[in-house]
Amino acid sequence: MLTYEIWLAVLGSSGLPFILIAWLWKRRANSTLDWVLTLSIVSALSLLAFIATPWAMSSYYLRYILIALLALAVYFSFRKIKEARLQTPASPSSKLAATLKVAALFVLLPMDILALRTHFYPVSPVELAFPLSGGVYCVVQGGNSLLTNPFHRNDIDDRLEYALDIVKLNWAGNRATGVYPRDLTSYAIYRSTIYSPCDGEVIQIRDGIPDNTPGDSGRNPSNLIVIRCHGVRVTLAHMTSGSFLVQDGQHVSEGQPIAKVGSAGFSIEPHLHMDAIRDFSDDTAAIEAVPISFSGRILSTNSTVTR
Repeated sequence: MLTYEIWLAVLGSSGLPFILIAWLWKRRANSTLDWVLTLSIVSALSLLAFIATPWAMSSYYLRYILIALLALAVYFSFRKIKEARLQTPASPSSKLAATLKVAALFVLLPMDILALRTHFYPVSPVELAFPLSGGVYCVVQGGNSLLTNPFHRNDIDDRLEYALDIVKLNWAGNRATGVYPRDLTSYAIYRSTIYSPCDGEVIQIRDGIPDNTPGDSGRNPSNLIVIRCHGVRVTLAHMTSGSFLVQDGQHVSEGQPIAKVGSAGFSIEPHLHMDAIRDFSDDTAAIEAVPISFSGRILSTNSTVTR
């Protein structure tokens, strides 16, 4: 999980879509075309924010408040359209505004399509058990799209193409107490127990890397555990140092405690990284990323799991 989330958080939870919704609600359109273009821009940006913004950075519940306010804004702005006499001749300024709105739509609509792609995968997933328990968990980066999974899908390591970054939500729908606290214990997921997602064999463990202070991105390799099962190699990463409960070469059972969540390695705050690659036992150089499903669901950014 990296600083790319900052600009996505600005897009959504900092208020831009809410401001545009208020603009749609309050303004009086000059014409039906003007209203349609304004509605299209606000809806396109709201959809982009709804899908791609990691709402756990502020409050997950704001995601649904956004949609409710958009619906109200559409209703009341439509009433104004019906009640008004929209016969004002088009002025040069209104023609320029319409041109700019069309241009904005040509930018926003492809981004919406790219964001929606997050839920469609070219390969079949591997079914695993969710590795955390005792709360509500949210994906802050994941899916098959550059907009919802930018760091993983741009990484030089192809194994991360469908990787997930998972946090835990507190009562306010935030992953932490505060906007960006520097205390590790302010993050709801910190030191949560990680459970084996399958029956398999531990084929790699890395330990000894200290947790980063939130906001500081470490450059060390991450603490991690790799489990071979179901024809894949499952990697879970960023555990807190010294928390491992299993050893390299050990057989583990699904649901068995294996470590605790931390923020070690390339991480700016506590979270659990998870990815899977096809297990090519006869060709260790081959890498094929595999999506992960839990109870038949493939998670993407803003997907939640209650345990």
